[in-house]
Amino acid sequence: MYAELELDLLELSPLRPSSRIPDVTPSEIAAAEASGFVQPIVVRALKRPHGAPNVYEIIEGEKSWILAQRAGLKTILAQVTAIGDERVRQKLKVAGVQQKDTVAECEYLGSMVRAGTKAAEVAAKVGKTRSVVAHASRLEKAAPIVLAQFRRGALTFGHIKPLLSLPHKEQERLGFRVEREHLSCRETERLAESARKGLFQPSNTGGQGNGSDGVSKKQ
Repeated sequence: MYAELELDLLELSPLRPSSRIPDVTPSEIAAAEASGFVQPIVVRALKRPHGAPNVYEIIEGEKSWILAQRAGLKTILAQVTAIGDERVRQKLKVAGVQQKDTVAECEYLGSMVRAGTKAAEVAAKVGKTRSVVAHASRLEKAAPIVLAQFRRGALTFGHIKPLLSLPHKEQERLGFRVEREHLSCRETERLAESARKGLFQPSNTGGQGNGSDGVSKKQ
């Protein structure tokens, strides 16, 4: 059964194997804004107290859910299914494997560029865009701990990218916060920008900023 569900009635599954956060690109957001549509998702209804509104657990399509939010949509088309916890775990495990494949691909592309092959040549060889290859090669600037978070799916490249211009110690501090508070890519960008200002621009009092990072902590 398919239904048009309000985004506020959807929740990430507590059975997810990691705290990875799907990333979306500006072009994907623009397309969703223009069409008012994203790919349908798969959910199951969660048991609620009598009289409480239905809430749905996302089984497949986390990225579509994030994209719909970023594009300002109010609802999303969902296939509502009734499956048990074990089947949900299997589906979420598949999503985790796909994330690991993405990590391995980024590291492979980056290694080719570092070996001296031009990004355009690598892109032509593997069938990717030059932009994808160039971004992958930038992973060498990431702190080892941040890379570890990326490998286990706690951070996406969209989270790591704004951190790359920061010193490793600051990358690690912000990376842990992003994972702990489940911040979005846009929130991470604001966090990194505030950190850059605090690190590299003197404050009015001549210090290194007032300690505010520009992102309110989630309660």
